[in-house]
Amino acid sequence: MISLFTRQEQNGTSDAIDVATASYVGIQVMGIMQKGARITFEASINNMQFFPVIADCPNQIRASDDVMSGLYRVNVQGFNWLRCSISDYRSGSVTVVAQEQ
Repeated sequence: MISLFTRQEQNGTSDAIDVATASYVGIQVMGIMQKGARITFEASINNMQFFPVIADCPNQIRASDDVMSGLYRVNVQGFNWLRCSISDYRSGSVTVVAQEQ
C-alpha cells in the first residue's frame, strides 16, 4: 500500500506514484474535511503534466472531484503516473492510500 496523503490538513498535491504496470489503482480515502473541499485524482504519461481522471466507487458514483471518505478505483491503463490533489481546504484532515491492482 502506498500513502498519498497522511493526515493532510491543507491544500496540496501528493507525490506521483508509478502506475505504468498497473491496470487499476484502488484508493481508500479516510478522514473528514469540511464540505466544499475537493480531492481530485490526476494521471500523466510524462510525470510533468497531470489531468483529472474518473474514480469509480462501489456504489456506482463516478467522480473526478468532491471525493468523500470511501473506496475508489481508477483505471490507469495507458498512464504512467497517478497523484491526487486537495483544493478548497477549510478544516479537518484526510489520509489517502493507494494500491495497484
